[in-house]
Amino acid sequence: MVCVDESLLTVKGEMKGRRNCWQRGLWKLQQRIYRASKRGEIKVVRKLQKMLCRSASVRYLASDICDGGSIAVQECLMQWALEPEWRARWELDDDSSFGVSSVGELLQAIAQSLENGPKFVWVVDLARLGQPRILAQRLPDLPRFMALNKARIDGALGCFLDAIALVEFNHQLSRLIREQGNPETTLIRFGEIMVILDGDMRNINTYQKAVSEWLDKLEIPPVSDFYAVTNTANCVDDNSPGVDLLGFHIRQFKNHHRRGLNYHTTISPSRESAHQHYRELAAIVSSHKASRQGDLINLLNRKIEDWSGQYQWANNRKIHRNLDRLINQKLRSWAKRRHPDKPINYWRRKYWQGTETGGCRFGCFHKGKWVSLLKHRV
Repeated sequence: MVCVDESLLTVKGEMKGRRNCWQRGLWKLQQRIYRASKRGEIKVVRKLQKMLCRSASVRYLASDICDGGSIAVQECLMQWALEPEWRARWELDDDSSFGVSSVGELLQAIAQSLENGPKFVWVVDLARLGQPRILAQRLPDLPRFMALNKARIDGALGCFLDAIALVEFNHQLSRLIREQGNPETTLIRFGEIMVILDGDMRNINTYQKAVSEWLDKLEIPPVSDFYAVTNTANCVDDNSPGVDLLGFHIRQFKNHHRRGLNYHTTISPSRESAHQHYRELAAIVSSHKASRQGDLINLLNRKIEDWSGQYQWANNRKIHRNLDRLINQKLRSWAKRRHPDKPINYWRRKYWQGTETGGCRFGCFHKGKWVSLLKHRV
């Protein structure tokens, strides 16, 4: 007898009386669906799923849990029927890719893959194809008796269909990579984004052709930017070198000074993210023309700390210096507007204080303590 982890299923045994009996019946049906899916018996799985959706006790349980009417009850039944089948499939599938749970792990995995030299990069973003649940509803492996294409899908069922679409798309790419047998190909997945790195452009074209044929069978229209390929060190089809990913810019440069490494990899904030950050800082300064200096500094420091923490994996001193220079120019305009009739030295001495290193810092005493504008850092 196969033991199923109760945390994998939706409903847990913490009910009393009649609800406990209904839950026990649901648990047994989900366990049978899970076992049949493990064995690969699709006909048995469909029969048990129909039994679960038509069971009176399970429907009573769904009505007791859901408060949204008949549509919410139907979505709850669909989720309970689909979840054990797909979880069993995901456990059996031998996935050649590896997933990451944070942006730092994603960047670290990409940098590790680029240690041997430049590679072509294809960033697969399912968000460009529309809602992932639309892709999930058109998968041929979903049961047709549930009429998912006609149902209004929201809530937990919609989130679960999103997960089905993401994992199934990832498995399609993984199976194709295993069939090609190219050890240099790396597939990294993070949420709705999958990154494929390979040193040969022909392999990337093969993967794109197979994915295009698979999407054509599901009647999903193509997107122009979906198949864009870049190189970490060279130009590809009028695309500049480097990869823009999640607000980061990954680029490799020829190394002429260090021995043993022909290229070195740099990870920096992208130009779009830096421009957006400056626009947010400038908007804060413009909207607080009459505020006290200490309040303005606290607002700017909070935004700078958040941005520095978000891009702690990036390092580009040039971008940091440019941001500090631009925000200082904006603050000089802010100070000059407050004292239009005063000379420059007046508002400079009033808002900028000297430091031990010989420079000056935008700061003041606010609520009994010294506050100063932070600099952008790693």
